[in-house]
Amino acid sequence: MFIDERFECVTLPAVRDEILRSAKFVDKFPWRKEYKNRIKVLSSYHYETEDFKQVRDVTSTYLEAVGNSGLSRVDKEILVYSQTYNTDITTGDGPLAKFSKKHYGIVNIPVLQLLNNWIAKGLVTINDTILELIKEWDLQDEPVQPKAEIKRFEQMTGFKYPGS
Repeated sequence: MFIDERFECVTLPAVRDEILRSAKFVDKFPWRKEYKNRIKVLSSYHYETEDFKQVRDVTSTYLEAVGNSGLSRVDKEILVYSQTYNTDITTGDGPLAKFSKKHYGIVNIPVLQLLNNWIAKGLVTINDTILELIKEWDLQDEPVQPKAEIKRFEQMTGFKYPGS
């Protein structure tokens, strides 16, 4: 999701738009504007490949067959991209995480695992700002992070995990 490729994250244009414009994110994460110039958005090339178009069509047909999956248009786009390019996802969206795992075997990497990986690579240094953002996950009812990742965080940083 970030321009620096060492983070090994990208995002889709629709996801970036949702993060920056939807009321859900505006209200829930007012700090997100500070990071908008660091977000790496994929080019339209990724949507124009024959593989992407074929997976999109098959996925659309499948979603129609299984009925209302509860996925938004953006969720479906994430699902198709992940299938086409064989990527994992990171989301706090429960329905998307469950559906993508159950029906496609797509792994949802917990956000704390990502943060821990970045800490281990020396890409992120824990400071008061980062600790406040982690506290905010808990206050905003984001998914509970895995105990193993909480322990890893505490071992690597020397800080007590500020979430629940």
